[in-house]
Amino acid sequence: MSGEIATPALIVHADIARRNVATYAALAGEHGVNLRPHAKTHKSEVLAGWQRDAGAQGLTVATYQEAEYFVGAGHHDVFIACPPIGAARQRALASLARAADVIVSADSVDAVAAINDVARAVSRPIRYYWEVDAGFARFGSGAGEATVAELLDAQRYSHASFAGLMAFNGRSYAVEDARDVATVSRAETELVLHTTELLRRAGREVPVVSIGSTPSAATVAAIPGITEIRPGTYIFNDATQVALGVATLADCAQTVCATVISAPADGRIVIDAGSKALPKEVMSPLTVGYGIALGYPGLVVERVSEEASVLVWSSPDHADPPRVGDQIQIVSNHCCSATYLFSHFLLISGGDVERLPVRARTR
Repeated sequence: MSGEIATPALIVHADIARRNVATYAALAGEHGVNLRPHAKTHKSEVLAGWQRDAGAQGLTVATYQEAEYFVGAGHHDVFIACPPIGAARQRALASLARAADVIVSADSVDAVAAINDVARAVSRPIRYYWEVDAGFARFGSGAGEATVAELLDAQRYSHASFAGLMAFNGRSYAVEDARDVATVSRAETELVLHTTELLRRAGREVPVVSIGSTPSAATVAAIPGITEIRPGTYIFNDATQVALGVATLADCAQTVCATVISAPADGRIVIDAGSKALPKEVMSPLTVGYGIALGYPGLVVERVSEEASVLVWSSPDHADPPRVGDQIQIVSNHCCSATYLFSHFLLISGGDVERLPVRARTR
């Protein structure tokens, strides 16, 4: 690729993305679980439509702004993975609840009280998933008795309707050997299933048990008792999923296209994609640098500045480097963040190129 695209640019290869959508739809179908993909990855009603057409039952979103966008685009079964804490979120939830079948998350009695207040105001019950901390130590009450005690306390809020348990299986990102992803995912999931059993013994029905994350999806979908998976990254994949053994480079549908703008020393080049275009994230100890340069094995994205990145060869014995003026494609470490950094992406399908806006990125 040489000088064809104004760079930096975000590229989505439609054939690969569609194949990924079909693969995970088949996974969910094989194991009889609901697939509720996380749309924060692509932030596009077009790609959400691909997922719905392939059999996804609803969407997951990260923010109330994303929910407003997707509901406005005709997606009316939306789970918002964020408690409605704060007046702005509660106003947004009230509006959404009048227009669609939304579910929200909660991990405290205070969050359930907020859901209850909104539900009373709109004169209709609002469903929520209670989040259990499966070890990632972000959202979620403690697995087991701690969650049971809080949920039983929350029963007094009759307008907030308990719809199930959820968790984010995030510890799989921290493994130091890709072969451990399945083992860690099973351990995380067992904490949620144990909590589910305790709730049922206490007389509380648990209609849905929902687990998120792409690395864990294949393992979790096959575990009896899981009813829903919420992967997001799978539609694009990224360097982190490749490092974890979840995907190959052939499964990576999203790239950042950049131009080599300098080659100041042997073994070092500079591209025009810095942190405003290429996420400066390291999500796994197994990744090398800040992305993978397609077609140049051993070329490492070593440093990311604001407007430029420095790539170096990991070995003095390397292939011919890209030249000044050449365009290269980088598979980022985190495709969800890469999406957010651009106002639009170029959807490439065969010989056709379509410019699609990233409308759900506005906060």
